[in-house]
Amino acid sequence: MFTYQIDDDISLKQIMPYMADDLYALIEKNRAHLEPWFPWAERTKSVDDITNFLQSCLEKQSKNEGFEAIITYQGKMAGVIGCHNWSHKRKIAEIGYWLDHDMQGKGIMHAAATAMINAFFNEYGMNRIVIRARSHNAPSCNVAKKLGFTHESTEQDGDCDQNGVFYDYEIYRLLAREWKS
Repeated sequence: MFTYQIDDDISLKQIMPYMADDLYALIEKNRAHLEPWFPWAERTKSVDDITNFLQSCLEKQSKNEGFEAIITYQGKMAGVIGCHNWSHKRKIAEIGYWLDHDMQGKGIMHAAATAMINAFFNEYGMNRIVIRARSHNAPSCNVAKKLGFTHESTEQDGDCDQNGVFYDYEIYRLLAREWKS
């Protein structure tokens, strides 16, 4: 397991199966905060669901197809940041993230995303990083903007919830040549 210390308060820790109980508890605590933005939150109903998610993350990581990390703040689990749709051939990665509602406004996500972006561009040789955020998820869209991402488009009906309600997504991108680490 790796740990990457960002500063005195914030670190990233590789997701591991033993974290399932704590991660599920954090999701339960934040369920009302997460469900409006993330379709997976509706489908996460048990620790077994988290265990399966963590296992799939490790499988993707072993194939070099993705990566998920726990964000900690002052030693406490604060959220998750990860890479999805990772294509080494095309040199493109998509990052996603969420943070405990009580931890917002402390610069935690900006620091975690900056560390992740630095790694994608400087260590993994990615050329393009994408962030997809539901159109009405202003905090997530603001993270992308603050990081210097460019709004490319709105993906209409980009995903739907369990009730079949469709949601638009804002697509942001950042190119390696635009990034100043």
